[in-house]
Order: sequence, then C-alpha cells, then structure tokens
Amino acid sequence: MLNISTETLSTKVMCTEDRLFYNRFACSRVDGMQLIKKIKEAYLSGKEKPVSYTEKTIQRCKQANQEINAFINILDSRAKRYAELAERRVNEFMNPDSLAGIPIAIKDIFYIRGVRCTVGSKILSDFIPSYTSTVVQKLERAGAIIVGTTNLHEFASGVTTVNPFFGATKNPWDKQRIVGGSSGGSAAAVAAGLVPLALGTDTSGSIRIPAALCGVFGLKPTYGLVSKYGVFPLSKSLDHVGPIASDTAAIATALEYISGYDSRDPDSKRYKRREYIKATKSPLRVKNAIIPDSLLSIPIAEDVVKAFKLFISNLQKLGIKLEHKNCEYLKRTRDVWAPIRFGEALAYHYDWYRSRPNDYGKDVLNRLRAGEQYSAVDYIRALDEKEKLASKTNQDIPEDGVMITPSVAAIAPKIGQNRIDIAGKEYDVYQVLSSFTVPFNVTGLPAISIPAFLTGNGLPIGMQVVGKENRDDIVLNLASNYEKEFGINRKITAD
Repeated sequence: MLNISTETLSTKVMCTEDRLFYNRFACSRVDGMQLIKKIKEAYLSGKEKPVSYTEKTIQRCKQANQEINAFINILDSRAKRYAELAERRVNEFMNPDSLAGIPIAIKDIFYIRGVRCTVGSKILSDFIPSYTSTVVQKLERAGAIIVGTTNLHEFASGVTTVNPFFGATKNPWDKQRIVGGSSGGSAAAVAAGLVPLALGTDTSGSIRIPAALCGVFGLKPTYGLVSKYGVFPLSKSLDHVGPIASDTAAIATALEYISGYDSRDPDSKRYKRREYIKATKSPLRVKNAIIPDSLLSIPIAEDVVKAFKLFISNLQKLGIKLEHKNCEYLKRTRDVWAPIRFGEALAYHYDWYRSRPNDYGKDVLNRLRAGEQYSAVDYIRALDEKEKLASKTNQDIPEDGVMITPSVAAIAPKIGQNRIDIAGKEYDVYQVLSSFTVPFNVTGLPAISIPAFLTGNGLPIGMQVVGKENRDDIVLNLASNYEKEFGINRKITAD
C-alpha cells in the first residue's frame, strides 16, 4: 500500500521555453491564465479578429503538425467560414464565458456532416458522415470554430496514440514520448498551445490519461451528462465525451455548452442542471477528500508517489480534511470493465473483424480477439455488477467531498515502449496507464485530471479528482481553486 505520509518536498516553476508553443497567448501554465479570456480581450481591443486569428491558428497547426502529428484533418476553408460568422457576433466577445470566435479541435471520432471522419483507422479512412454529432452542433452554435480533427489511437482502442496508419502523436514536452490515448491528438494540440480547448472521448481513461501525460486538464463527465450521438462508439456502456483544456475555466465553459439531455442518445440522462462556470469562480466548497487505500496498493512510479504526497499536503493547506477508506471493491472494477469493454467493442466491429482482420493494427486486432473469451453470461453479470459498484462508490464519497488518486501510475513512456519499469519490475503499458482511470469509467462518476506537477526532468504528472454522480461542479470547484492557489505544472524538488 502507498505510504502517503508527507515528505519534505517543494515545487518550482517549470520554464517552458523548450515546449512547442505556437499560440501567441500561450505561456507557462503556472499562473492560471485563462487563454479563452485572453483571446476575447484581443478581439475586443481590436488586436485580433476571428478570421485573422483563425488563419494564424491554422498555420500554427500545420507547422506544429510536422513535429507532433496532432491532427488528421486541418479544416482550412470550413474554419474560415465559421470565423466569418463569428465576426458578426461581436457582442458575445464581451462575455468572457462565451465561445464565440474561439478556435477548438475535436478528436477524429466526432461526426461532422461532409467532413472525413477516420476514427484513426484504415477501414474508415474515406468515411464521410451524413450528419453532425450533438456536441459539435452545440459548440458551433455557441460560436466555436473547429480548426481540425485530431489524431487518436486506432478506433479509440488504446492508450498511446501510436497509430499504425496516421503515425504516432508526439508529446510536446518530450517528442520521444507518447501523449497517451486514445484522445492523444487533442491533448497534444492543447499542450502545444495550438488551441485552448479540445474534445475527446474516454472509455478506459482516454481523456484523463493524455491530459495527465501532456500537462493539461481533462474531464470525464458523469456518464450520460454529455450526448454521444454522432460519436463513433468503442463501448457504449463505458464511453464518455468530455473536454481537454489549458485551464479549468475552459473546461467549465465547454461543459456548460455540451452537457444536457439528448433524446437521440439512448444513454443520455435528465440530470439536474449544474452551474459549472460559476463553480470555477466560487470559493472552495470541498471539505473532505477520500483516499482509496486499496486502489493505491498497485505498483506506482516513485515520481508519482512523491507528487501524490505533495498533492495531499496541498489539499490540507486548502483546509480539506482527508479520510482513508479501504474501498476494496474498487479493485474489482477492472474485472467488471473487461467483459463490457471487450465484448461491446467486438459486437460493434464483428462484421469487419470477420471480413477485414488485416485492416486493423495488431494491438487493436488483439483487443478485439479478447472479446471472444467472454460469454453473454459474463457480459450481463458484469453490467449488473457495474451498477452495484457505481452505487457503492457514489455512497462512499460525501456530498461535499471527493475521492483522490494519481491520474496515471507512471510518467509518459517512450514511443514504441510496451513495458514500464516500476521498482525493478516490468508491467504492461496499457494496464499501468489505465489503472487509476478504469474504475471511474465503470462507476460513471465525474473525474478530472489536474496537471499539478512535473518530474525533476520536466515531465508532467497529473492528479485525479473524482466526485459524486452529477457533481461535476464540485470536481471543477476543487480543480479551479487548486489551480488558483498552487498553479499547475510545478516542478517537484527535494529540499
């Protein structure tokens, strides 16, 4: 079990001059600067206009793509058309919570009518959707400008975004390392300062893992809060749609627009409406934090252990009371997750799997084969157990509290690295990177990765905050107050 007693640690601001920042508003993200607000201020002052800024953003995206391969499609002409529309919405620029004129990126898994959607695959390399996903419709109605669709792990079925057909996305902090997955391109685009906001999906941690490895924020909302209509599925019972951004203000703004019931999505739920933007502007509401000891008994890299101890210390400085709970039941979540995740993926891909197996990458094909080992009985029983685990976890988190873990158990491995060494033993990359994220896909509870720290050699370490069902506002409230008080991407040093 992880010993969480606080060691003598301190943090220093990480100089980010060697990062791939192409956006002229991007800077070291330790000051809580709200990039959307800065863009709006430039519009209001006349220093920029949506069309010219969009053109510059597109050029930066093209330039950066040669180095980090974050995008599959850059939507030049379409983005410029929407920028022209945005220029007519000048009054909305004065609202700091508006998305009018803001360039964003979306994972190449969201349907846009008339725009190629590959899902990172050979099989769908020429697929053109005939309709647009609900979340994209909502963002564009709000005035957001989609500048491109981002690279991902093939069919969203992995945690590295090392794609055999579109190439590996490289981490802006160290281009020899992975960005995580499957929403790796979205996280890289935000981390490189190309856009302040991007959309991803999360089935096993695919928003939170790349957010943690790229030093940005990533939110997996409560299951059913955000529509999946028009999003290519991996595992419908575990899939979530959510934002990746440079700060909590952008995360909250995105969630304000994309959340809400959608009759076209059978898994959409009529939750009570929460005020996400207001939550990020409010004083700290969180009073208690649960530490799930049994979940923390897994192998964890030394740098991550140090970071988690410092995170705990910082939460205590905020006045949050820490409580240890065994939460032994969370160790069952992976056994529950497997029949659902692999079974549903195989069912959806079954015809291609039988007729076109050679058109899949090797790792994705092997994961589809894994679905064959589970029976219908295994699947139904896993769905039943999933509901019980969700209820138990939700019950254990107090109304004014959260549960905390690291986001990922290790720092970003090298591209092509299949095993991770922890304390002299090697472990599978997929299992290590998803060990803290999978439980909350099973429970469906809201979870955010906070880019809290950097290792001594400057690699990001994320911390995960989990809330009760439909208390995404509480999760955002803590993340925002933490960001304001301690900054983000702080380099850990020993005194």
